[in-house]
Parts: sequence; C-alpha cells; structure tokens
Amino acid sequence: MPSVVQGVMEAPNAYLEVRQELTGSIKGLFTGKPIPNGSVLVLAKDFDFIGEATADSLGRFRMTLPDFPDSTRFLLYGRALRDRRVELSLDADDPLPLADAVFSPLPKRDVQFDQYMSKADQQFTNEYGLRTYDLRAAIVSADKPKDKGSSIYSSTISDRYVPQNLVDQFKTDIIRMLGLFYGTRIEYEQGERIVTGPDGKRLLIVLDNNIMPEWFSINDLQGVPIKRVEVLKEPESFIFGLRLGFGEGSGDELDLNKKIRDVLLITTDQDAEPDQAHSFHLLTTMPKGYKKSVEFYSPKYETQEQRANPKPDLRTTIFWKPDVQLTEEGTAHIEFYSADSNSAYTIQLEGITSDGVVIRQTAQMPSRSPLPTGALPYPDRQSR
Repeated sequence: MPSVVQGVMEAPNAYLEVRQELTGSIKGLFTGKPIPNGSVLVLAKDFDFIGEATADSLGRFRMTLPDFPDSTRFLLYGRALRDRRVELSLDADDPLPLADAVFSPLPKRDVQFDQYMSKADQQFTNEYGLRTYDLRAAIVSADKPKDKGSSIYSSTISDRYVPQNLVDQFKTDIIRMLGLFYGTRIEYEQGERIVTGPDGKRLLIVLDNNIMPEWFSINDLQGVPIKRVEVLKEPESFIFGLRLGFGEGSGDELDLNKKIRDVLLITTDQDAEPDQAHSFHLLTTMPKGYKKSVEFYSPKYETQEQRANPKPDLRTTIFWKPDVQLTEEGTAHIEFYSADSNSAYTIQLEGITSDGVVIRQTAQMPSRSPLPTGALPYPDRQSR
C-alpha cells in the first residue's frame, strides 16, 4: 500500500480477463456517411438480454456484453432519427494465433494401445453397429411438444393471434401482416408508423420476451422473419401495466384502467434468414461464449438387475472429473464403476497447485481376477 501511495505501480504479468464487446459502425444506407448518435438495440432471445448503444460522432458504437453461453444469437437493430434507412456493420473478430505444428517420429507399436483400440471398436459395434430388424407396422405416440414459437407471456385461452397462413404469406413483411390482421391497425403518429388496437390505442411491443423502448418502431422489423404474433388484452396484459405503468396518466395514479394498455407479442424465427432487401439495419451474430457445464457419463450398477445385465460394458474411458478438490491433508476420494473387460487401468492425474505449479502423475491399477466357473456374466460390476 505505501508503494501505491508513492505512485510506484507494478504491472500485472498475466492477462486480465474482460467481458466481450460488440463494436461496429452505423451509417446512412444511401449516403454512406456515419450517423452520429445513432441508436443500436442489441437483443438475445436465449437468455432475455436487451441493451442499447449510442454511436459517437464518427458513427462508431460499442456494446459490452454480459456473460453468455456459447451459440447465443444476438440481434442488432440500427436506427437514426433523421436518416431512416441505415446500414449496420460489425467489426471482425481478431483471428486466433496459428499454432506451431510439431512433428514427432511415429512411436513403436504399443500392444496395450492396440488392446484399447480393439475394445473401443467392439464397443462402437455393440452400440452403433449395423443391425437389420423386420418390424410390423407400429403407431408411435407422444405428448405434443411445447410450441417454441410462442412467447413466455402467451395466453393459453386467448385467440387473438395472427393466423398461421397470414404469417407464412408475409413472413418478412410485418407491416402488411399486421395491416391485414383484425386485431391490429397500422397508423401514423408524427410521421412514424405505429401499431394500435381497434380502439386506436398504441400497443406495447414485446419482442422475443423483451419489452421494447418507446422509440422502437415497427419499421425496424421489416425484413425480419416472424414466427408468431399475438395480442394480449385485459386481464392478460395486467402484468405489463402494473409493473411498468405504461399508458395514460401519471405513474402514481391508482386507476388501473389508465395504466393498462394492450400488448403486442412478437416472436421471431431464429432459424430463418432475414430478407436482405429490407434488413440493412439488422444484423445477427454469434460471438464466442462460455461452454456450458457437462457431466461425464458413467453408468451405475446399484441393483442386482443392473449388475446382471447381459449387455457388455466395454468403456475405454472409465472416469473423468475436471474439478477434484483435495482435503487439507492433500487427499481426495473418487468412486466409479469398472467396465467388464479384465484389464489394467491407467490413471492420469493432472492439476495445478495454489501457487500455480502444474502437476501430473500416471499410475496403474492392477487387473482383476478371472471369473469363477458358473458366475454371473459380469459379477465384478462394482464401485471402485
């Protein structure tokens, strides 16, 4: 601390991890000039993220993303007050450095490895080998899967949704779609298209479960493939009115009729491609995210029926756990079920100490005794 007060700083010798960012530019579609103070809305349907970035004087924008899982799709909507037709562009990711390939001479023939590959081949044949069965005609039935095209706010009793044939016909033209739907109207307010109900009141737009800001225009969805559109009326729309206080009157009023407005639920089709002729203001990107936790599969033989199963267990990798924690005494206890092949196991331990030292050790677990005469097929399926 005294050295810090004196201005003596020590630079870190390790990479400081920071959150990912989306950077790019927004410019006029016809003029090609940067648009200062242009707005960019960033949405992620998979984990209900919504954020807004404002471009600087050179039309450059920057958005810091939260932690997100890999394969998350982000949608970007660009908008400018004076220049309605805009074009978005994202900066390319920095390329990963090329790895130096090291070529080593072929090792000598390894009998143990050959046995390992033989078991792996037999295991694959047992699991995925070609077999032909002549089956009679069968009827397969199952519960109807949940419609992934519906919003989490969709009503199970409401019938105020755009018919599917209308959605399919105008999939990327939401203006015509809503104009032909009996539950919505397209009107103009200060030169801007807005969506209202039959009563003329403006609808609150909820896009992919995200509540859109007041400046969001239905024009921004031109070219975006739509999967489902639904209108929520009272009492289904109460959740939005009570929480946000949208509508006429001040937020302190207790008259719920003045604080509730109908809601337009729009769900986009994430699997379809946007209409490029109308979607220069739209971009989709899938930046690299963190990998979701995956648990290594290991069968259990806890009952007599499981242990007597005639199907052979020929696993080649018996156990794997990346986060084994040691006790204060430096010991750890792991437990797993062995496979059926009568062979020795190779154990590899790899880790890192609290002071950053990498450790690695390899050991052998001896093979098991041969099966006694008349025993069950695999009596040694036990925890080890």
